[in-house]
Amino acid sequence: MPSLIQLHCNVEICQRRHYGLGYCRAHYKRVKTGQSLDDPIVGRRIYLQGDSCIIPGCGGFPRRLDLCLSHAYIRNTMKLSDEKIISLFTNPVCWICGRQEWAKGKSNLSLDHEHSHHPENRKAGCDECVRGLLCHSCNVGLGNFLDNPDLLQKASDYLENWSKALQSRP
Repeated sequence: MPSLIQLHCNVEICQRRHYGLGYCRAHYKRVKTGQSLDDPIVGRRIYLQGDSCIIPGCGGFPRRLDLCLSHAYIRNTMKLSDEKIISLFTNPVCWICGRQEWAKGKSNLSLDHEHSHHPENRKAGCDECVRGLLCHSCNVGLGNFLDNPDLLQKASDYLENWSKALQSRP
């Protein structure tokens, strides 16, 4: 029995998502206007089966310039180079605790960046101000310490002193 839900376009070499009448949006428009389905789609890359995001291990379907939608969004909003995106997401683990966070098959790590580098827009970024990937706990922890290394050192000293005090008890 054929599947009732169609995921991809009926055109053999096209792996875009189904839009209508069994075709992706571009091929659907061609069917509606009577154009040939064999002509190449100008201005858009036709992704062949087996293509995937250039981030090793991602497996996402490339949408923009060889990146899946989520990686392209991060690259564009943070104004990062392809090399920086690849180096960050090749092994997506928290740079502080080493934990991997996954939700719905995707890495759920935050992109940590220096907020003072772009005071006009705290969410803006660039290759120079991106520090790394952090899990939710480490990201919130740094935020609670106001990204201040002196406060973090005092907290570390406090915990070490408490640990030593506990060990010295009989």
